[in-house]
Amino acid sequence: MRRGLPPMNQDPLAKVVLSERFTLSVQERTLYCEGEPVKVGARALEILLVLSEKPGHLVSKQELLARVWPNQHVDETALRVHLSALRRLLVSDGEDRKLIVNESGRGYRLVPPALDRADGLATPQRLKSTLPLAVASLIGRQAMVTRCTDILAARRLLTLTGPGGIGKTTLAVAAASAFATAHDMPVLFLDLADMVDAGALRAELARQLGLFDLERGNLRDIADVIGASNLLIVLDTCEHLIDTAATFAENLLGMLPNLVILATSREPLRAAGEWVLHVPALGLPQGEAEGGPRSLLHPPAVRLFIERAQAVCPDFAPSSAELLQINHICLQLDGMPLAIEMAATRLATHTLSELARLLSQGLPVLVSGRRTAPARHRTLVTNFDWSFNLLGDEERDVFDRLCVFNGAFSMKDAIDVVGTIRMGTDRIVCTITALVEKSLVMAQQVGTKTRYTLLKTLRHYGLRRAMGSAAWREASRNHARRVLSLTQGGAKRLADDRADTLPALIEDVRSALAWAGGRQGDPELATALFGSASRLFFDLSLPITCLDLRATKTSLSATNSARMLVQQGRCGDARRVITQAGATVMRMKDAAPACEPRMILADLG
Repeated sequence: MRRGLPPMNQDPLAKVVLSERFTLSVQERTLYCEGEPVKVGARALEILLVLSEKPGHLVSKQELLARVWPNQHVDETALRVHLSALRRLLVSDGEDRKLIVNESGRGYRLVPPALDRADGLATPQRLKSTLPLAVASLIGRQAMVTRCTDILAARRLLTLTGPGGIGKTTLAVAAASAFATAHDMPVLFLDLADMVDAGALRAELARQLGLFDLERGNLRDIADVIGASNLLIVLDTCEHLIDTAATFAENLLGMLPNLVILATSREPLRAAGEWVLHVPALGLPQGEAEGGPRSLLHPPAVRLFIERAQAVCPDFAPSSAELLQINHICLQLDGMPLAIEMAATRLATHTLSELARLLSQGLPVLVSGRRTAPARHRTLVTNFDWSFNLLGDEERDVFDRLCVFNGAFSMKDAIDVVGTIRMGTDRIVCTITALVEKSLVMAQQVGTKTRYTLLKTLRHYGLRRAMGSAAWREASRNHARRVLSLTQGGAKRLADDRADTLPALIEDVRSALAWAGGRQGDPELATALFGSASRLFFDLSLPITCLDLRATKTSLSATNSARMLVQQGRCGDARRVITQAGATVMRMKDAAPACEPRMILADLG
């Protein structure tokens, strides 16, 4: 608002201040310029009087025609002619700005710079950004920021999706700041995390716009305030109000042609005109590069770990050996920024080796989130709880069962593990699709096929929840049977179906053997897996370097014999020894612990 100007008043006896030069006397039905009456046509004056009744609000063309030409059928052209004359007349102080703004196809609004109504209704000129300032450096996301701004420039609704802790909000703030700077527009930031319904969302936006009478802060009031202004709204953390957020964004975009919305959610809004951009993990090391361990300084995940570690230990300067440990930690944490930050802060109380050992024991060590962080980001477990609590019963059950997979799996694998007797194939497919949309299962195109995986951190979370339950035992048995079926098919079938995921199959063989040979497993299934896996590995030229039955004297003797036979290249004989040993163990009274395997290690050469 310009200094020295009195506020606009709706009192019909008072003069309405339009600018430093122009005032409108409603009582006298006269327009003044610097205190002198201005000659203006009766119809044009009537239009101005109608618009001045609701300054800042949109007045439809239909209402103007009905008020200015009552009981007459007048072409819209006449309205445009008189409005054009008014606009030329009301150019304010040589600033070449229009006091009457046209919203194409909808109507007109009066937006004088002196507008400051007593009821708290803001005007586009008073919109101020509420975007929080970034307080930490942005690592490894510059390309994503550019991609976001490019999409926002071409599209009006962009949703950033990804699992909790992947950095959606940080990316959204950076992208919104860059876009707003480039396009010279304000940004309103709405955090939906603590909101419970559409009313709370409307009320918060109304508050940021200056609509203090929140009970009447509906979308039409909000749209009237924003008008034709260029504005970016960030809707952060939409997943728990996904339907509300989708409806809100779609309706508001339909009212405001110059509005752009950037949303963050663990699943897409599925609103009209939405573009979805999945936020990936930070770039991970791919192993020791040609430049040696020091080359591991470059991946964004490692750089983030080192920066956060130095925030609590300023003298931290990792050696080559420590860089390899950091590499391993980042891989175990899936390149997830939240997990990496929490792990790095542990260096204030633990050495790097101690941290790696603690992380191998599970997720509870990751409990050192920021005190000011939302409750769902205080620990990694509470972060995952937030996602899990939004799932339906079937989604939870399927997610728990999918945690048996130690690597990539196909939809057919998943169907076999979940079991069609319980849900039916169609419902299983729909449920897994929903889990993918909610960023709890990752989908990746491998050639002409789709493979699914769980992030290691999410899998550990699921294992802590499900292990030992009846559902877990059923899924583990189905998984072991599925692995047995795949290994029994031989090398030819594997080449046709699973050659692209051989490392994942090897991991699943290990996992299936660990369960089948365990105390709650199935010794007969374990024995069959030993035989089929050893034959498959031999056919694929993957020599077995360790097959440990680890239990009774019989099984250990068989293990030692098998190792010697493998070293001699006699894998067929080794397989027969193992099979015979398994049959012997099965006849023992306490068969389950006797047949517990530790691992199968395949040398991929």
